[in-house]
Amino acid sequence: SNLLWGVSAHGPILPSLRDKATSGLVKKIPTLSKSAIDLDIPQIVCALARQGHRHDSFMEAVAARCEDELRRINDWGLCALAWSYEEIYPPNQGSWEGCWLERGIIKNNAISWDPDFDTEVTPLTFLGRSTCLMELDGTKYTGKLDKKGGRIKWDDEVWLRGPDRFTQFKESLATCIRKRDLGKRMAASPQGARAWYGGSCARPDKKIMRK
Repeated sequence: SNLLWGVSAHGPILPSLRDKATSGLVKKIPTLSKSAIDLDIPQIVCALARQGHRHDSFMEAVAARCEDELRRINDWGLCALAWSYEEIYPPNQGSWEGCWLERGIIKNNAISWDPDFDTEVTPLTFLGRSTCLMELDGTKYTGKLDKKGGRIKWDDEVWLRGPDRFTQFKESLATCIRKRDLGKRMAASPQGARAWYGGSCARPDKKIMRK
């Protein structure tokens, strides 16, 4: 986790390193120790989110393993998980951002394609609220978002809005954050645990962690 975190702070994570780390962990996550769930997993998840990388099977495994451990995860780890899931899987709010069926997820002026596609991320150029330009393999496409935000009509096909991802897990994270009154600190979690705790990685005491 420290390697991925360090690399993500100084530049792009090599796909080979990222894929090896996440794919190797998918099968191990269910049996990871509580200490690993407390810091290592939030650190890896946040490192990926800082660079906008999606790895759905890894994130599914993390959500399944952490769901029952959220009350025990340290404050920074909790905020890092919440920030990362919102960053990678933004909620559908009728705008361009969110999940599009069998295509990918639009966030921060780019689309992160589903695993079936050869390309990972493609930049998008928005012309007002309802028009978007995208270039793939040298060909430019124009997309039009309908008034309800449920469809994008491109030159050659139509995309349909997909359901939100990880809704239950994100709600569980939000509940824990409200109970600990950490809402205003979540946005700072990408800075890392040391900076978040003011230069120290000391953990909160158990009373705070299990509030």
